Amino acid sequence: MCTTGHSCVAPGANASAGPPPSLVNKVGGCAGTCRKVVHGKCPGSTTCLWEEGPCSGPSPSPSPGPAPHGGPIGPDVSSYQSHVDWAEVKAAGAGFGIAKATEGLSYTDAQFGANWKGMRSAGIPVRGAYHFGHPGESASSQAAHFASVVGGVGAGEFLVLDIESATARLAANWSAVEEDAVATWCVDFVSAVMSKTGVRKEKMWVYTGAWFWNPHAGGSAALASHPLWVSGYASSPPMPGGWGSWMMWQYTDAGSWRGVGGKCDTSRYRGTQAELEALVA
Repeated sequence: MCTTGHSCVAPGANASAGPPPSLVNKVGGCAGTCRKVVHGKCPGSTTCLWEEGPCSGPSPSPSPGPAPHGGPIGPDVSSYQSHVDWAEVKAAGAGFGIAKATEGLSYTDAQFGANWKGMRSAGIPVRGAYHFGHPGESASSQAAHFASVVGGVGAGEFLVLDIESATARLAANWSAVEEDAVATWCVDFVSAVMSKTGVRKEKMWVYTGAWFWNPHAGGSAALASHPLWVSGYASSPPMPGGWGSWMMWQYTDAGSWRGVGGKCDTSRYRGTQAELEALVA
């Protein structure tokens, strides 16, 4: 249950102790390991968010609004959506698809192999794979895990660091040094992935939102040369510091697609389909 308007204390916690690392879902659904609490996760809210109950489903979105006008749209999925019929997704007009591959040091999404193969077989023209990063653990080891699971990255394919959690720290106890450490960890991770896979910067993206990047990475510009996939469920996405513009915008976690069971995250590319395909060729 996405709870706004409450103090940042989980049920039964001692308010004087500060916010505990309550379990929350990744926006768009729980796939694998539960996440740590972050501030401002509920779009439009300046209060904290915590999740009640087991990590078993998506957090509801407050009025995500209609799909933005402009370039191609597509879903991003994980094992939470179970089997995806990518031929149906393509027939429904998807210009791209993105799937979770890995998380942390060792977790591999149970559906990634099927999703990666399925997107290719269905002729989804642009395909992405993402890693859910944990800055409290080795960047190089996580990069090696991600690269080994994804394997070769071909034309029309790109990789993503999903950075929205800092599991080694409580949400209220960040300092400038710790913010620098998160940004440095991200640079180390994407550099290691690029070295291991041979992808160029245009094919190594970063997923985050102002709700995480600004308070927990200090709005750093350390990754400004990498395309930004921004998360924000408003009429336009609040920009995280460090980037001048977004490349892709995840505007809802309540998208509906033929071939995908239940609701899922949906994003829009800022340019044309041809521009997107050229970017990740």
